[in-house]
Amino acid sequence: MSKNKANQLTIEVTKFTTNLGLLDAFIKANVLKMDDLLGGMSESKDEKIYRKKFNYSAIVILLYGYFENFIERIAEEYVKAIAAVAENFEQLPREIQQNHFSKSIELAKKSNLDKYKSLTRDQIIANLFSCQNIQSKEFTVNVKAYSVHNANFRCNTIDAIFADVGVKRINEEIINEDDFFSYLKKSDDTDFQLGKSKDFFLKASRLKLEQTLEEIAQRRNEIAHGAEVDDILSPEILQTKYIDFLKQYAQSLEQVLQASFERILIAYELKNYIQIGRPVKTWQKGYVVGFSDVSIDIKSRIVVGDEVMIETSKKQSKEYKKVKILEIRVFQKTQDFDEVIIKTSKKQSKEYKNVSQLELSAAPLSFTLKLDQKIKKNHVVFVEKSSVRIQVGEVTNGEKRLGSLSG
Repeated sequence: MSKNKANQLTIEVTKFTTNLGLLDAFIKANVLKMDDLLGGMSESKDEKIYRKKFNYSAIVILLYGYFENFIERIAEEYVKAIAAVAENFEQLPREIQQNHFSKSIELAKKSNLDKYKSLTRDQIIANLFSCQNIQSKEFTVNVKAYSVHNANFRCNTIDAIFADVGVKRINEEIINEDDFFSYLKKSDDTDFQLGKSKDFFLKASRLKLEQTLEEIAQRRNEIAHGAEVDDILSPEILQTKYIDFLKQYAQSLEQVLQASFERILIAYELKNYIQIGRPVKTWQKGYVVGFSDVSIDIKSRIVVGDEVMIETSKKQSKEYKKVKILEIRVFQKTQDFDEVIIKTSKKQSKEYKNVSQLELSAAPLSFTLKLDQKIKKNHVVFVEKSSVRIQVGEVTNGEKRLGSLSG
């Protein structure tokens, strides 16, 4: 993961998994231990049943409560992290912009609830008004509006929450996340063991995810509404079936959100970069790339130690990454690179010379770059405009924008 992380997302995952760990420890140290102690004592059948129901109910209510709070908080922090790096409201993802008004009104209607007691209707309306001038740099998003929901968190509810902030089909993204996919594949369920193809595993994973989240919500509702519960799961099953599952789910959810956040940061940064095209030649397995007759309208400078942006195409979508420049060699004249031996030593050649920086302009130049990561000939390279120097640091908690993307 890139250094450009939304740190508060990690903090929320840590809080959630810590709570699950404490619940797990409580089950082991108290519930299971008490079962062992009382096993050798005289206890009526009714007392034993009541004790099991009490323990089961307490664990399920806590488990769902932790999970609901986690989903709400991480959705809010995701929006807050994006707002912290956007120059204005117009720069936010389209879904966040489009849903802000209706969700803010819904939040205002619920502002009398205890969970929103830190907000007043006046605050919510003032924040909403601050976003009406979409190009103003002074704006405050009603981040809590994006966690408002009218149903328990199941698969579809979670998909809807995050679709409203621009992350579509998030549960499919989670299933495709390597750690979560591996976790489900190692499940003891027969359905998983029978399958062989990845497509089968993905379908089985979706079903497993839907069923588990549905069960947790359904069991919570039965308890909360006083329904008679016959299917009381043992503490051991609650640990392995739900607690372990939700820990991995939370960690994979963060990975998906961090990747989405990083793509947004890169999109913001890309506005301050200019394309120099695709390499005409690569050497050393793609670590050295050559550019011929490069001319650009805006003057830019590339410097050893700086980074260039690389655009790659994957499954009909564009992805971006940054790679560091380790060496620059500029050629005395434009020529076919095949006529030149690209030397790995630091010796100078009459065909080229090593430079620490290179000015790009309308005058054509041919040069090679040695990079710290390999790229391909079909990758597009962008360099930062000389008039703009972006410093995007780590995003932490806070309503205000913490890193400047402006020139």
